[in-house]
Amino acid sequence: VRSSFSDIGLQTKDSHLLSLKDCVFDQNITGYLDEGRSFAQTWINPQFYNNDYGCNLKSEHTFTGGAIELNIYNDALLSTSADYQGNFNGVAQFFGVHFESKDGLTSSTDPNLLVGPNSSGANAIRLSLNGCLFLGNGSNRPAISLRRLQQANITSVGISGYGTPTAGIVGTSDTNRLVTNSVFNTVATPTSISAA
Repeated sequence: VRSSFSDIGLQTKDSHLLSLKDCVFDQNITGYLDEGRSFAQTWINPQFYNNDYGCNLKSEHTFTGGAIELNIYNDALLSTSADYQGNFNGVAQFFGVHFESKDGLTSSTDPNLLVGPNSSGANAIRLSLNGCLFLGNGSNRPAISLRRLQQANITSVGISGYGTPTAGIVGTSDTNRLVTNSVFNTVATPTSISAA
């Protein structure tokens, strides 16, 4: 399925066990909007490109392969929403996904992957990145920005082409339990998280 030139390419809420394969979302304001309370969403080889925002995730998602790239602001935004019992359930896993920033954007507030900008203060996001590549285009925005994060496992991730000083992985002091292994960064120290 291809969804183009819409306000929202695909929108879900309260959906369970949704599986999407080889879908393309381009030229939308938001490629995919998850309004929350959804479980076990599976994406295989998705393509999000040239949207204003790639995908806005508030539930439980697993991405395998594909590309989330060249979106004007964030390629992926991870936040949280409460389920029916009031628990927060933001979980995202990315395996072998290609992220690429749009050329010419220099705002440090618009990283490719923005995690946890949740106003509730709940550290409820769990993030896994394995075998992913983050490719910049000379911009000085970071590849990954972590906020109010419960746990992150980042393994075999490549980061290239981001300018200093905000290149690589940045975060705030309320980031918890960050585990990194084999983070390859060609321009800066992989992590610059203060007091985490």
